[in-house]
Formats: sequence, C-alpha cells, structure tokens
Amino acid sequence: MYMDKKHSKSGFMKTALCAGLIAASQASWGVECTQVSGAWRDGGNYSAGQYVTYNSGIYSALVNHTAHLGAGWTPAVGSLWRYEEPDHCDGGGDTGGDNGGDSGGDNGGDTGGDNGGDSGGDTGGDSGGDNGGDTGGDSGGDTGGDDTGGGNNNGGDDCDASAPAWNSATVYTQGKEVFHKGAVYKAKWWTQGDEPGASEWGPWELVDASGCPGDGGDNGGDDGGDNGDGGDNGDGGDNGSDDPIDTTGWPKPLMENNKPYQNTTGSVVGTYFVEWGVYGRNFPVEKIPAQNLTHLLYAFIAVCGPNESLRQANPQGHSVLMNECSDQADYTVTIHDRFAALEKSYPGDKWDDPMRGNFGQLRRLKKTNPDITILPSIGGWTLSDPFFYFANDAQKRAVFVDSVVDFLKTYKFFDGVDIDWEYPGGGGANTGLGSPQDRDGYAELMRDLRAALDTLEAETGREYQLTSAVGAAPSKIDSVNYSTAVQYMDYVFAMTYDYYGGWNDQLGHQTGLYAGDHEIHEGFSSDATINNLMSAGVPANKLVLGAAMYGRGWKGVTGGTETDPFAGTGGGKHAGTWEDGVLDYRAIEQKFLGGANGQGIDGYKYFYDEKAQAPFLWNFSNGSLITYDNARSVKAKGEYVRDKGLAGIFTWEVDADNGNILNAVHEGLGHPQQ
Repeated sequence: MYMDKKHSKSGFMKTALCAGLIAASQASWGVECTQVSGAWRDGGNYSAGQYVTYNSGIYSALVNHTAHLGAGWTPAVGSLWRYEEPDHCDGGGDTGGDNGGDSGGDNGGDTGGDNGGDSGGDTGGDSGGDNGGDTGGDSGGDTGGDDTGGGNNNGGDDCDASAPAWNSATVYTQGKEVFHKGAVYKAKWWTQGDEPGASEWGPWELVDASGCPGDGGDNGGDDGGDNGDGGDNGDGGDNGSDDPIDTTGWPKPLMENNKPYQNTTGSVVGTYFVEWGVYGRNFPVEKIPAQNLTHLLYAFIAVCGPNESLRQANPQGHSVLMNECSDQADYTVTIHDRFAALEKSYPGDKWDDPMRGNFGQLRRLKKTNPDITILPSIGGWTLSDPFFYFANDAQKRAVFVDSVVDFLKTYKFFDGVDIDWEYPGGGGANTGLGSPQDRDGYAELMRDLRAALDTLEAETGREYQLTSAVGAAPSKIDSVNYSTAVQYMDYVFAMTYDYYGGWNDQLGHQTGLYAGDHEIHEGFSSDATINNLMSAGVPANKLVLGAAMYGRGWKGVTGGTETDPFAGTGGGKHAGTWEDGVLDYRAIEQKFLGGANGQGIDGYKYFYDEKAQAPFLWNFSNGSLITYDNARSVKAKGEYVRDKGLAGIFTWEVDADNGNILNAVHEGLGHPQQ
C-alpha cells in the first residue's frame, strides 16, 4: 500500500519468544461458533459481516452480495471475503470451491466519450463487485511438507514484537501482520507459503525492520539479507525485476485475423486492454497482439477518495473499491479488481507465485516483448471523481503523485503512466463536478508527474512516459491549458470517438474522420478535434488519433430515408454486445454485416459516407442504425495521420477486435506485412 505507516505495538503480545508467537496467537478464537451462519454455499446471499466456514477456515463477508451459481465467488475471492481464523466449529470442509466460470457483469465497452455516454465502460461495469471469474482454487495449494516451524528463529531469545511469527502453513489475508527474520511485514493480499522479504514482487510489505534485531534467519547468524541479491535493478529483461518468471510458451503467436506488420514509420500503434476483459469477454493478456503494438494501456487503475460516479453506476464495485482503499490514504492509486489483476490463475502459474492475474501475464508479455510500452491508465468514466478533489490542491496532488511513483516501483513492468481524467472542467459522469480551476490544475498535475518521473528515471536508469487520454469535443479542449501542460507530456491520446451515441436521440457518426452532411454539432469529427488540439498548443508529433473497435447504435429511428438515416431522430439504444447501445466490432461483422466484406444481413444494409469517411449499417424497416469504424475508415485515418504528421493511432479496446481493425491501422500507416 502507499501509506507511510509504522507498525503499531498493539498486536497480539507485547513480549514473547519469537519462535512461539504463532502458537500463542491461536490460544483463543476471535469468532464464536454461535456467530457462524454455516458453510458457504454456491448461490447463497451474504451480508457484510456474515461469518461462514469454507475450506477449513472461517471467513467474513466484506460486502453484501449474491454468490451467483457458477460464478466462482467463493471466500477465496479476497475482494468479497476476509479470512478470519481456522475452522474450529466443525462446520468446515470444501463446500464448492472450484466452480470457475464467468461472472458476467462485464458491462464495459462504453468509454463515456465527450457527450455523456453510458457509465458502464471505463470501469468495466463490474471492476470489483462483479468479481467473478474462475476462482478455480487460485491461491490455494497444499501446505503439507512446508516448514512450519520457522527454523531456529533467534534461538529462543526474547524480543519485542507485536505480530505473530510467520508460518508457511498459515493463510494470511490483506492487512495481516507477521514477524519474520527480525522485521515486521504486512500482507498486501491473500497469501500462504510466500516468505516475507523473499521478493519485492511478493505479497508482503515491510513495515518495521527493528522488531527482533539480529534474527538472521533459519540457520543462525545474520545472513545480511535474502541471498545477497543486491538490490532492485536485476536482470533488466523485465525492466527492473530481479524475480525469475517462467516465460515458457511466450511470446504468444498472433491470434484470430491479426497479421504481422513491420512498423517502418516509427508511429505509435496503441490500444487499451480492459481489466474486466478476462471475464465474459474471455480475452486474457495472452490474446493481445503485442508484436503489432508500441503501446499497451491497462484500463483502469483507481484512485481512493470520493467516487460518487462509481457508487451510482455500480454500487457493488464501489463497495469493493472502498474495501480496497480501507488502509490507504485518499488520493492514492489502487488496484480495483484484485482478483483479475493479481489473483486469477492461468496455465503455467503456480499457487505460490507472488503475482498472478493480469499483472503476472503482463510481466511475461513484457519480458518477451521488451520494446512495448505498457502504461497503467488511471481514471476512466466512472473512476475520475477524485481528480476534481486533488488536482487543484498542491498537497493532495503530491499524495497522488507519490503514490503513482510507489505503484511504478511495485509493478515494474509498467513504463510510465496514462491519465484519463474525464473531464477537467466538467461534463463527465458526475455532473456536479468541474470548475474553471481544472484548466490549470490539469497542467499542474502533468508538471508534478513529470518531475516525479524524472526523479524516478534518475534512480532506475529507465525512461518513463507520461500520456493522457483527452476529450474530443470543443468544450473539453477549451477546458484544459494544453499550451502549458503539453511540454510535460509524451503523447496526447485524442478520444476521437463517442461523438454521437444512443444516450440521446441525436444521430451522427460516432467516430467519423470528417463532418457529415447532417452534422448537428460543430467540431464533432476527428479532423476538427485534431485541428482544435493543435490550435490549443499540442504539437502534431505528440497527437495520437483514436479509432474505435466498437460501434454505437440506435433503435426506433424515425424520419430517415432508405439510404440516409441521419436526417431522422433516434428512439433509444440498439441492443448491444455487453451493454445496450454499444457493439463490439467483431459482433458487428458477424451478426449484422455478414463478414468483413459483407453488405449487410437480416435487414441491415451497409453504407459508407464518403464525405465523413465513416461506415454505417441501416435497417430502414425497423429503424435500427449502427455507426462504427471498419477497415476502410481506419485506413483513411492512417493516411490522415501521415498527411498531418501525427504521432500515430490508438484504439479502444482490443478485446472487441478480431484483428481486422488493427491490421487496418498498420495498412493505413503504410506498414508492410512481415
């Protein structure tokens, strides 16, 4: 965690033999058997604070939730349950465990955009509360045969320690403290068998190094550290990790329709990977076409503090975030869905691996694709509220910046940070937030982040990039002091999509390159956004144009003609892939277009607006309209990038593509196939 907190001397015992602390800590139980409601069961409804037995342990529910059948929301999911103590009530046993399956809850895909939009997208609709996925025994494992005695541990000398001695057979949950080798450590997440201090990538945070001086480990004497590994800069292949990692089977081959390209222009080719994509979308890290990317942005990292937008859009996800932030200061960054990010197991993972989940996979991806830049994207549509509270306050801003640096030191495969504040000046999910002060607050935030990253560069010898996803509408651009901010930034990712969508009845191309004939709002096209950003002070070589791997749609359109729907008005959101109004490109191609070169099926007809350089599907008989990017429009964007001297193209979001959109990015930029 990111709070500078010293270990409190108010734990289990004030003075004890170091080797005997664990036995003493188990002399009495904190949970009475009369408090335990029974064994956990799949499909049950649970209330915060309710005790159950599971896998020979007693757990307490952290939030109100339903363990949906097959979702795998067992007490092993640390964001929903907390381990309390061994089951001493004869109610234990394995009551289900490894059900696996997807949690659903993947309402993401809607980035919110510049014009309102739906709140599901940028926090994955279910970035924590819908924490399902495959628990499949993650983090479990056999404890038999482990050394549970802690070795010689100081030979029986007394020491002043307020935490129990670490025991390799004991399960520790987030926040639990232990004493080991002369120091006190705190668990960062669920762990069993992971030795404190053995790895900085591991589950333990050093709290106090002065608990039992001279411990020296299990074999007597002071060994001067953990095998003398000599610090944090390591082998360099993982950009600083000195921990070994099994990369068997990596790098992964290109999947689906992705073809290999050679980036001969040096252009930015980036995409966003969403944390929640590992659930219903079934898009793990290994499916990312890494060799065809220069930048991979991980959506999203949250910020502790006021998050009313998330509470309204996703109450369960909000509860999970509040639990995650329970031991952190406001305005520090945090992982939102711990299971997806750190705990979900994949082939090749071992139960005692210190980092599994998306982050473990990203380490492998980075190790085998060392030239790719991986950035944590902080914020998003329903996770942006804290920015409004700290960006204009120097002291609070410093708390945030310091936590970003700590985050990068902890997860070393990241190469900088991406800020997705939606939006300075207002107009985001929380309509009550935003002020004119945000214009300079954004620039000051970029200045402070750049200074901190420069300092970190001096410490590590690495380079860290600072980027930002920014609003495309004229009002959003006017609300940021780009002429000051851009000097601190490497790239500006212009979100040139979501100009129009089913959140209202106004029809238009959601990601058109140029304005169409029936443009309702001036400035709602990619070309207008780029020109406005350049006029605001952003140089062309820092601008990255956005392309959409999804479409937006309306139902019940009235007033259009057989060939032109845009003179009409929408009647609501078209049925979507994961949420109404939003359709993955792969679904558009399969279900409505009839293949990559199809002309429309089931009443839908394919049209291409030459003026706007934008495709659309129009079902005149039932008034259904879908507007999106396809290979032709994306190639036009690539040519536009070259003509304007822009930095490149990025896309939202990679799991919605079958490879055809990313291929078109390279072809538009003039990159040959390998």
